[in-house]
Amino acid sequence: MGHPHARTSVVALATVALCLAAVLPALAQQRALDRDDVLHWNTIEDSSLSPDGDWLAFVLAPMEGDPALTLKAATGDGPTLTVRGTGPTVRSDSRHLSICTTRRCSTRTRFAPRCS
Repeated sequence: MGHPHARTSVVALATVALCLAAVLPALAQQRALDRDDVLHWNTIEDSSLSPDGDWLAFVLAPMEGDPALTLKAATGDGPTLTVRGTGPTVRSDSRHLSICTTRRCSTRTRFAPRCS
């Protein structure tokens, strides 16, 4: 009969080998990221929460292309408004949103939708 520690080592080595045999094919099937993948990534910029906490405005800025400003209910429910723009500022009454549009870079006021 062999040494108990040697048997434990063999079992541990066999377990590791089986795990590697299961994981390595899955890793080999994943393709490497390329330039096109990176160009689809967005960063979150210019986030703004309304004073009453009901509305969240933020900008998703791609690596290439125009940024998209999104206004949505902070709970995640309800309507979502998305336009090309930056610099969201929710006014103190929580009913108006000032943005800078990308076409003219002028400030416009939008009414925040109210859901009752």
